[in-house]
Amino acid sequence: MDLVEHPRGDNTLPERVIDALYFAFVEPTGIKPVDGGFLKPISDRVSLLLYDTSLSSTARNDSTALLVALGPPDCIPYFTKMIGFAEDPTKYRWMGVQKGIRCAKLQGMQAIIEALDPETGYERGLLDKYLWDEILKLGELPKVASAAEQLLKSDSWVARVTGIEVLARVGDSSNIDSIKALSGDKARLKNWWGDQAKLPKGERKPIPTIGELAANVAQKLASGTKAK
Repeated sequence: MDLVEHPRGDNTLPERVIDALYFAFVEPTGIKPVDGGFLKPISDRVSLLLYDTSLSSTARNDSTALLVALGPPDCIPYFTKMIGFAEDPTKYRWMGVQKGIRCAKLQGMQAIIEALDPETGYERGLLDKYLWDEILKLGELPKVASAAEQLLKSDSWVARVTGIEVLARVGDSSNIDSIKALSGDKARLKNWWGDQAKLPKGERKPIPTIGELAANVAQKLASGTKAK
């Protein structure tokens, strides 16, 4: 890391160092990766590389992968910071969400989700791609469902809607009562369908509330329909 920060006239050193760390901790050839816990003494320094625009996008992505390898709970603050990075939120938000879920696993995912500003509207397609799909990869479906059900109790509407959508995809009818309990939730899912300003009014989809979504998902689960 000293060579990354002070390359001593050799501008290739920073990216070579990051490559070496990546191939040790993330994707080695023919051997198991080094335990990510050994990154802890340098994790603060690695985290600064995510925002270093003098590095290539590959080097910054590899630095992100190193923080994922660090594992929970130590990795979580780095990704919650990325999600809320004020200087360029659209550039870092969804990378922070996707990689943050991979780092936090089921036990830490709520902190990642609640880092999404509840005052902002989020497009359903982006939540699906960078958040819900990632959660479904975190383990066996009963464990995923159990963790998702806990999200329904969150003060964050983003967490509550995530709990509903993940449970819809798991398709376990045992969660119906927990979902139905949100049928009166008045939080409106602004920007749910993306920017519809340019569409004729007759073609614009209505903006649902969490309660409406919960009631719809509960009905589908009761009929044995699994969300895509």
